[in-house]
Amino acid sequence: SCMEQIERENVCFASHFKMELYRADAGMDPILSKTSTGGFQISLTVAITKTLEIMKTSAISHLRRSFDANISPSSILWVVTVPAIWDEKMTHFMRGRAYDAKIISEIDSGNLVLCLEPEGVCFAALFSEVAESCILSKMLLTKKNKFIVLDAGGGTVDLAAYEVASNNPFK
Repeated sequence: SCMEQIERENVCFASHFKMELYRADAGMDPILSKTSTGGFQISLTVAITKTLEIMKTSAISHLRRSFDANISPSSILWVVTVPAIWDEKMTHFMRGRAYDAKIISEIDSGNLVLCLEPEGVCFAALFSEVAESCILSKMLLTKKNKFIVLDAGGGTVDLAAYEVASNNPFK
């Protein structure tokens, strides 16, 4: 139908695109053609901004249904993971896309935390619904424990070693 054709023309599937920023020259906004299907070309800025917009809309919708409340993006602490190899320029780029997606109202907002992917694994274990039975959660809460997090996927493999410095992981 005509509507299906319009919808198809407005959709582009891109994968593994966050690593394109790592490969790009400083100040460049790479065009994602080899990482998308159907011969579409889309800039990395658009791809990341649209991805964050979808994430924001989905999260707020879920929270509004769950808490039956009018929740705004500014009332949420957003934690977005980034590859461990990203430098300051790349994380600044991500902050800019979060601003463009209206997740934050100021570029340096404290409502956005950019978390390295291996660190995200640790936080997920701490805040998991099954944290009581999670081995990693217990390790995170025991002083002097040492562990390694291996995060493989999306074109990179991150390996991070940790030692718990305190029985309070937020200290």
